[in-house]
Amino acid sequence: MSYGVLKFDTEQIAAISSVTTAHREQWDSIWNGVRSKLSATAAEALSSTVGGSLDQRSAEYHAKTQQHVDNMASQSSAVQRVGTTASDYNDQMTRTIAG
Repeated sequence: MSYGVLKFDTEQIAAISSVTTAHREQWDSIWNGVRSKLSATAAEALSSTVGGSLDQRSAEYHAKTQQHVDNMASQSSAVQRVGTTASDYNDQMTRTIAG
């Protein structure tokens, strides 16, 4: 009788985390473009209060983006730890079964 090896695949989770982190520059670029256009329009049409609001929204955007990236990194790390634990137990079970 042949025993297979169990594999806990964490590569896809790591890839998602990597892509999410890589896209952050694009998100920031898009937001900065939108913010700059809104600021220019607001400066022409409205008082400086709107500009202050845009600064606040920009700070909120950056905080939420950082939180999202941190959450993805945390999830990736947790999945990798679970994968390592699963591999360790798999090795132990394989040795026990093999005698």
